[in-house]
Amino acid sequence: MILLFIAIKSFSQQTVEVVETVDKQFKDKNVYSVLKENKSIKQGLYQHYRRDNVIHSGYYKMDKKDSTWQRSDTRGRVMSQKSYAENRRTGVWTFFENDGKIALQYDFNKNEFLTQLPDSVIVDSYLSSGGEWIKDKADREPVWLRSKSEWIAFLNTTLRYPMDAIDNNKSGVVMVTVTIDEEGNAIDYQVEKSIFPALDNESIRVVRLFQPEFLPPEQDGKKVKSKIKIPMVFRMEVG
Repeated sequence: MILLFIAIKSFSQQTVEVVETVDKQFKDKNVYSVLKENKSIKQGLYQHYRRDNVIHSGYYKMDKKDSTWQRSDTRGRVMSQKSYAENRRTGVWTFFENDGKIALQYDFNKNEFLTQLPDSVIVDSYLSSGGEWIKDKADREPVWLRSKSEWIAFLNTTLRYPMDAIDNNKSGVVMVTVTIDEEGNAIDYQVEKSIFPALDNESIRVVRLFQPEFLPPEQDGKKVKSKIKIPMVFRMEVG
């Protein structure tokens, strides 16, 4: 990973622009600004480029997501729009299918769906009030805030089949277990059962890079921590 710093002024504060090369082969890079006095704090516009196309963008305010964040595919089709106020989810979040139709909308101001409920996720467990992980569904299941098209488009342009796995003729389904906190943020990623280290690592990389967000589950009327499973499929075509 290569970082390039360029001094600029933004939001009345001295900032430094960061150009972060993520993947040279696919021309993947992040461009954003940080405070000159504290380079751990993002401030201003963030853009993720793939092959010179912006596929993810939004603004940071003192290292917190602020205003509207948008994800697009490499064709420029908008796949999701999310609103934040200093990291707090706000307003209507909208997720689109490939044809531009709305697949899912949720209003965080009213705490209600504006469209029908999305497909269920694979639930692993939830954390009880006694501090024990219960291998069952809570009263209200967690909801993964995304459309199928957004997830598939992201996988098609992000997932790489590791050469080490190809050389060793390894394939299969890697099940990534994601831990969700009470606010619906993904806070941990683990592989349930390893099938090959390179495939495990690639699965974690891709799921983490997507930055999945959820509506947390509820048990007895209270939001609780939970774990869900995301399958990552690796198939080798013979020919």
